[in-house]
Amino acid sequence: MRSKRPPSAGRSTPTFSVSGQFTAGMNVLMFSVFPINPLLALTITIPTGTHQEELMLRSRAAGLLISAFSRAFGTWMIVSGALGQARDARRSAASRAQGIAAWEQVYSVLTHARCINCHTATVYPQQGDDRQRHFANVVRGPEGKGVPGLNCASCHQETNADSTGVPGGHNWHLAPLSMKWQDLNDKPLSTAAVCRALTDRSKNHNLDGPGLLKHHEEEALVHWAWQPGQRPDGTMRTVPPLTHEEFVAATRRWVEAGTPCPRGR
Repeated sequence: MRSKRPPSAGRSTPTFSVSGQFTAGMNVLMFSVFPINPLLALTITIPTGTHQEELMLRSRAAGLLISAFSRAFGTWMIVSGALGQARDARRSAASRAQGIAAWEQVYSVLTHARCINCHTATVYPQQGDDRQRHFANVVRGPEGKGVPGLNCASCHQETNADSTGVPGGHNWHLAPLSMKWQDLNDKPLSTAAVCRALTDRSKNHNLDGPGLLKHHEEEALVHWAWQPGQRPDGTMRTVPPLTHEEFVAATRRWVEAGTPCPRGR
């Protein structure tokens, strides 16, 4: 007897060839199982006696064939699973690497003066590309919007005032201290530290990955970084190293990779 199960088209499934033969004159039963992997091949040879014994041996051989087939199939499943896990691990590592590369682009924007000047660790904002302390002794205040007599909105209107060089945007204010991207010496935090802070939902107003992407894409003060207006001397303020579209695209790649953060402090 001979039976064969061909592989399914387009699928990685095992193919087993099971064969057996009986020759009365030889008093021998031979059965073989041939999977795709020749290492799993199995041949069973059983001596036979009387006709009744031959029938019993045929039944036993059939059982052995089923057992051999099951073992071969199980081995294939184990090998296939191990290969699949290795493949998934490689994909995960590649995705993380791509996510980290995208994050580094995001970080280059977050630590530019247009952004980090309002993401301070101190009681005051900064100004200028050299990130000097805000003039007139302006301070943070309890809500990041200054104090009475020196509220942010007293000078910073809804739009830039190019006639005076005072920048402006909707709801002008400092970022909360939980979103500080520099230390008390006004030095930018490491890429790993900023990433951890940005993704900590206990610090970032409970924003998940899509929420962070929406913030970078739509927030008015984020947009302002690319439309910062003129300095008091009439020259244009610098803008981040990426365009806003590139910044959003990098954020999206980072989020799609699972918002991975670089290792380190």
